[in-house]
Parts: sequence; structure tokens; C-alpha cells
Amino acid sequence: MPSRPEKAGNLTYGQKKKICQWHDANTTLIQSQLADKAKCWFGLFKAPFQRTISGILRDSQKYLRVVDLDLKCKRNRLLVFPAVDGALANWVLQCQAKRVMLSGDLINERASRFATLSGVQEEHLLLF
Repeated sequence: MPSRPEKAGNLTYGQKKKICQWHDANTTLIQSQLADKAKCWFGLFKAPFQRTISGILRDSQKYLRVVDLDLKCKRNRLLVFPAVDGALANWVLQCQAKRVMLSGDLINERASRFATLSGVQEEHLLLF
């Protein structure tokens, strides 16, 4: 347990998952008690509001299924152009299989090309 509060801010998926686990382990805890426990355990500047805890518990299945890679994330980032991302990921995997060295500029250029081929309008192209 941290000795002093570090910061105030959004909870990570890992912290939200822990709150859900606490609630599942002890269903008699009320939301304000969960908030106080989170403040102490996570070293927060202030306890999360009751409505925050309520929202976390409402979406508990989502947080309990979070994979280890996403535990430090605070928000879910949605893909703007999933088709472009998929094509770019496949291209990178092919290059890795051929042991081709990729630079950031080359990846950006290829991403722009895939976006154009996918019909993304020029004003919607991502800037890197």
C-alpha cells in the first residue's frame, strides 16, 4: 500500500478490475466503502465519487475480462479506420517475416497509401 497519495485522475483498467474483484469477494461492502478502500489502496489524492464506483460495478464484466496488456490503460481507443489498420498490420507482419527493416517514415507512407486505396478522403487522413 502506498505511503502517501500520488495523484488525482482517472482510474486505470487494472484499478477498476481490482474494485470489481473486491466487490465480488465481499458483496456487503457499500460503494462508499469501496471508494475509500480504492483511495487508500491506490494512493489517490481523493476517493472516487459514488457515481464512478457505480459505473465501474455496472460495467464489471467488461473490466473483469480485461487482458494484462490493457491493465495500465485509462481509456479504450477506438480505431478510426479499422480497414487501414488491418492492412497496415498485415503488411508489417509480412515485412517482419522477410526480415525487412521498417522506418517510421516508411510505415507512415504505407499507411497513407492504404488509406487512399481504402477510399479515405484526403481531409480525413491522419497526420503523424
